[in-house]
Order: sequence, then C-alpha cells, then structure tokens
Amino acid sequence: MMTEGYYRVCYKGLVQIAWYHDEPVEDLESGVKTEGVWHLSGEERFISTTDDISILGGPLTYLP
Repeated sequence: MMTEGYYRVCYKGLVQIAWYHDEPVEDLESGVKTEGVWHLSGEERFISTTDDISILGGPLTYLP
C-alpha cells in the first residue's frame, strides 16, 4: 500500500509530478477495480490507474 502524496512519475514517456490518492476505483471500460488513483499535473490532466505509472521518486516532501 502506497502513501498518499506527491510523486515524480513517468507516464507515456513524460516525467511529471502527480498526486497519489488511496481510494478504490473501477475502470468503467474494463470493469477492473484497483486501489489508488493518480492525478497527473502535466499536459494530460486525467486520472490514471497505478498500472499506467512508473514511479521515479517520492513521496515528495516539497514540490520542485
């Protein structure tokens, strides 16, 4: 189980800061349920499941 907070992540080759929120979610297209969602801060501002994210560091104690 991950700690809620900000992390440096890579999504589709783009490194960015994202906030991880530990809540259960269900993918509406596939019906797959997962724990935790990522709120991306870069160009793509949608919520992504944990499987789509590569964590590079964190949780961050401050935002760069």
